[in-house]
Amino acid sequence: MKINSFSLNNFLLAISSINSVIQRSVRYLIVERRLIDEKEIFNFAHQFPNIEYLKLLFPFEKCSYIRCLKSIFARNENLEQLYIWPKLMNFSTEICFEQLDLFNNDNEMYDWLIEHTDLKYHPHPFHVSYSFSSISISF
Repeated sequence: MKINSFSLNNFLLAISSINSVIQRSVRYLIVERRLIDEKEIFNFAHQFPNIEYLKLLFPFEKCSYIRCLKSIFARNENLEQLYIWPKLMNFSTEICFEQLDLFNNDNEMYDWLIEHTDLKYHPHPFHVSYSFSSISISF
């Protein structure tokens, strides 16, 4: 498989499929195509293990969207650190199903994330920025 990318100062813009070459120096990853499912997240995590800033477009289907979101914030067995990207400092994605579009503010989105992901176990405070078209989570 090949990847079409633009790399500058550890910034990678991924447009097509990925290959298996591990890119340890990449810190920023923006994937401009919609993911098929959460398995792709694990492929990206394998190829780009040191991501700090991440932007992904999740599937439109609600269950797949939530599984992807849960995968990003899954904790290790001891709940001490993020399972796939322990250095992650900022994550963003588009909102693409109706349930998430109904929140009125950052606090409501924060509560929903606490309820539906392992962020409830995160040892450090995090901030949620929510708009009608996107979610951004930073630590």
